[in-house]
Amino acid sequence: GCPFSHFAQYGLRLKERKVYQFQAPDRGNLLHDVLRAFGEELKAQGRRWQEVSSAEAAALSDRLVAELAPQQQNEILLSSAQYKNLLQRLQGAAESSIQRMIALDAVSQFHPAAFERSFGHGPGAMPPLTYALPEDCELEIMGTIDRIDIAEDGRYFVILDYKTGNAWINLLDVYYGLRLQLLTYLLAARNLLARSQPEPALPAGMLYCFLKRPMLSVNHRPSAKEAEALLMKELSMPGWVLADPEIIRAIDSTLTFLPIRFKSNGELDSRSQARVKTEEEFAVLLDYVSYVLKDTGADILSGEISASPYMQEKGNACTYCQYHAVCGFDLQLPGFAYRKLPEAEDADIMEKMKEAGEEEGR
Repeated sequence: GCPFSHFAQYGLRLKERKVYQFQAPDRGNLLHDVLRAFGEELKAQGRRWQEVSSAEAAALSDRLVAELAPQQQNEILLSSAQYKNLLQRLQGAAESSIQRMIALDAVSQFHPAAFERSFGHGPGAMPPLTYALPEDCELEIMGTIDRIDIAEDGRYFVILDYKTGNAWINLLDVYYGLRLQLLTYLLAARNLLARSQPEPALPAGMLYCFLKRPMLSVNHRPSAKEAEALLMKELSMPGWVLADPEIIRAIDSTLTFLPIRFKSNGELDSRSQARVKTEEEFAVLLDYVSYVLKDTGADILSGEISASPYMQEKGNACTYCQYHAVCGFDLQLPGFAYRKLPEAEDADIMEKMKEAGEEEGR
């Protein structure tokens, strides 16, 4: 989003002063840890999520939260009545998220195979993504994939990324390099599975999975069934999946968890078109992400650290930037201006991505 922001975070390693407070990232870390521990415990027992009863899931969820909560911010969740009340709400969010993942496992032919899988360096990590840069330098991309689900026949895989806040993805943000996380995870997971399976697995999707219990706004008192349907709609998993009806129904046979709908004739609903990609389009996207990562690495190597935040119709890079007080960016001063990112149609964006990826491959 802004070269200076990256330089401040990873070059200067500037950090905000730590305060004794339980913040949104801490909430996400705790719920991530609970889902990881739950999955690893079942995997060690050789059990699938769908085999866990509602009562057992509730008990296991409560135990894991009780074990992991003290590790957050020096036991802050146990420090006052207010935080203990928050801890109860977090227990509810953890349990409802686990129950929802159990329900997904029951209607899916894709099942969890890896949790919090790191790529980069360190014990148990798979190798980083590497790209050759000028001056005999090499770019290494590191990260952690929340969850990898593999189809029962081993031919396809899906990436799940847990989120406690809002999340979305569109081609425009990928084109401008603003949302590369899920596609980067796809690249890393594809490399991992290529090493661990005799036949390479293909991407079937990349999805955000919400770990929260949202408030519903309705103008009438809904029945329990209607409330559940509204809640599932609110928590449906955005992202992209393979444009193949069989694969889509293999991921979610009920189409309860995916925001995708079919017409009576079996064709995709028009509103669902933006949520699917063909195998060819996924290949273009992955090639393009490699191109952007390498190009960005070359910019970093060249010393590009200017305060040059982007601006789109929906916002700009300064809105949530924690380095605004350091960079000196001020529109009232000469030489400062936003990088305006123009809108474009998806078809045009995909064509530009294809050209860039092909250029990189030559």
